[in-house]
Amino acid sequence: MIKKIVLAIFVLSAYFSFAQIKGLQTFDPEKLFQEDVIGKLDKDQEVLKDFSTIGNIVDPKYYFVGPGDLLALQNLPFSVTTEYLRVTPEVSILIPRIGEISLKGKTLEEARELVINTIKKRNPEAIVSLSLYKPRNVLVSVKGNVIKDGVYSFPASYRVSTAIQMANLTQTQNIFQQQQFFTFSRFKDLNKEIERLYNETGHPHTRVYSLRNVTVIHSDGSSETADIIKAIALNNPDYDKYIKENDEIIVPYELEEFPTITVAGAVRKPGTYVYKQDDDLNFLLRASGGFTEDADLDNILLINGDGITQKINVSSDMKLTNNFPVYPGAILNVGRKNYELKQKVGLVSVIGNVKKPGNYQIIPGKTRLKEAIEMSGGFTNEAYLPLATIIRKENKYLSAFNPSRELFETFKQTDLTLEDTVRFNIDISYKKPYVACDFYNLYEKNDETQNVILEDGDLITIPSNPKSVYVFGQVKNPGYINYSEGKDIYWYIERAGGFAPRADKGRARIIRGKNKVWIEQEKNVKVFAGDEIYVPKPPDLPPGVELQNYSLIATAITTAISLSYLLITLFRK
Repeated sequence: MIKKIVLAIFVLSAYFSFAQIKGLQTFDPEKLFQEDVIGKLDKDQEVLKDFSTIGNIVDPKYYFVGPGDLLALQNLPFSVTTEYLRVTPEVSILIPRIGEISLKGKTLEEARELVINTIKKRNPEAIVSLSLYKPRNVLVSVKGNVIKDGVYSFPASYRVSTAIQMANLTQTQNIFQQQQFFTFSRFKDLNKEIERLYNETGHPHTRVYSLRNVTVIHSDGSSETADIIKAIALNNPDYDKYIKENDEIIVPYELEEFPTITVAGAVRKPGTYVYKQDDDLNFLLRASGGFTEDADLDNILLINGDGITQKINVSSDMKLTNNFPVYPGAILNVGRKNYELKQKVGLVSVIGNVKKPGNYQIIPGKTRLKEAIEMSGGFTNEAYLPLATIIRKENKYLSAFNPSRELFETFKQTDLTLEDTVRFNIDISYKKPYVACDFYNLYEKNDETQNVILEDGDLITIPSNPKSVYVFGQVKNPGYINYSEGKDIYWYIERAGGFAPRADKGRARIIRGKNKVWIEQEKNVKVFAGDEIYVPKPPDLPPGVELQNYSLIATAITTAISLSYLLITLFRK
């Protein structure tokens, strides 16, 4: 012991003596530590410059480490920085001051345990952690019932289901010929239309075969079947494993006939699936995606494939009191609670020139317009009834996948001309949910037929008097004309300077400010404030059409003269 102490003193003395030699720097452990950290950071930046978050959430129990994976190692207190270790083509890693560790055939969980134990053998006090920082890319072949067969480069963190989804991405459509693209788009639209028709019925409209029978052939010649439906239902990655190098994924085509099991009714994902031998009630229930809000848990029946019907006891969190196998043809049906859909009360909104604007309670299908106006305190002095409107809340919405589908369906049985079709297309594109009601006739002429029945969500708008009429088109001085009660269309045209030389006087029209309807100038047709008056010029005819018209007239006259001459000649005889 004394010899060791003497030796230590000698070494320290030599160090301090050596440090005093002119021109030599003293030993600075902190500086060397900083340089080491900076060097590691530079190296880490180089390794991680192409880093991006990709793939599925990795389960260490099922993910197999392979060449190209980037692992993150922390070894405290030996190093305060993270070591990034690239798995070699031999499926091993090189750990500084530890050496090479083979990870061949190891899952991430097994690799983590092996590395931690190896380091702790050297230093039992070490605090070690190992995680997957970036998965490697692997080449896999996807073929069969997918949009585009081919070889893809995917992260090894993808499961079989994710690889299939990527092969079906719409990005692959750009390689289609135009005809193929439209055919595929039409196929998608038809499927969505079926989904819309069956929406909320709880009845499955398609049968699933392929997603329960995906074949995965590995590079070592072994193979297995991926059951994606069961993997999702039971949250079990064992049925939908991570892809590996040179996997061949074969998605089978749907069969016309196969044994099925069905879950239907008040569930979020009703479905009919191909029957597999190990299917049980728990799987069928979990495949439903959970109960809807109106599910009647006291009315769940299983009609099993053996012909026996029995009531199933299930908790709201889908826990069974008794699980058992199901057989081909089994149907699990979840009943619905009976809710009354018809509303007993509703609200209408009254805005604009009433004494108490706001929302008022009504009885849908019973309360009438006058009652709602009375609730709002009646009209103010600024109210102008000819422009008042009621807009109804529509419960029908256009489909998001093909907004023009309703238009096409409307035209299936039409006998409209081409010109009529164009006009109809314009009309349907800009139609508004007005309630047919004339406030002016109701209150000024006591026409009770206009005292319409209100529905929940109706919006009643009472505007102010705009006090003017706008005249434009083929008039000499177009613009706003002050409104005068009882005056007709010609009075306003006269105030706008009269007809211009090219005006087609017979085609002048009133455009109602309330709903933009065009009105012909007839007797007793009133002009209201806010209306517009338009005077067009004669229609422009293409070159030669006018000459053709004159030619037809001349031909008709000639024909008439010839016929008259023939008749006169015959009667003379």
